[in-house]
This record gives sequence, structure tokens and C-alpha cells, in this order.
Amino acid sequence: MSTEGLGVHGGSSSGRSRFSQGQKATTHPSAFSELRKYCKQVVEDRIADEGEVITARGVTSSIDLGLYLCGRLAGDQAQKLIRQQMDYPYSCELP
Repeated sequence: MSTEGLGVHGGSSSGRSRFSQGQKATTHPSAFSELRKYCKQVVEDRIADEGEVITARGVTSSIDLGLYLCGRLAGDQAQKLIRQQMDYPYSCELP
């Protein structure tokens, strides 16, 4: 995996960068309208994975993003074990 950009959006600064241009992205709901100016599509998902660019919805979704990346890098079983160790009951899968 050669992910070039990761973002946990609390605003739309990443949207103005080259990372989100022409990409599907997500951010905190209060910044959806601002992010729409810079992205191909703004989604309400907690994580948006465009291959080299992965965005997460906001501060609380940073745990989901970390676990999602564990799954991408080390596999589903590793992610499951880490999630259990954290006692984190939520799924970190893409819709």
C-alpha cells in the first residue's frame, strides 16, 4: 500500500489541496458544503477510500480510520484482534 494522503477532516483544508481534487471525500458534516467546492463527491460515510487518498469524517472517526488502515496493512484478522483488545465494538468496514 502506498497511500499518499490521509485526512481526518475537521474542515475543508485538505479539500483545497491536490489530495481531494477529483476524488470522493468525507469531512465533518458542518463542512460538507465547503468541501463540495473541491471534491468530485462528498459522502456521509465515516471513511472514504479512493486508493491513494483516504479521508475520515471527523475527530471521532480517527479510531475507525486507524483500524481500517490496520485491516488494509495487516489483514482483517489483525484488525479484529486490535479492535477486540481496544474493546471497540463498532465495525470499521466501508459501506
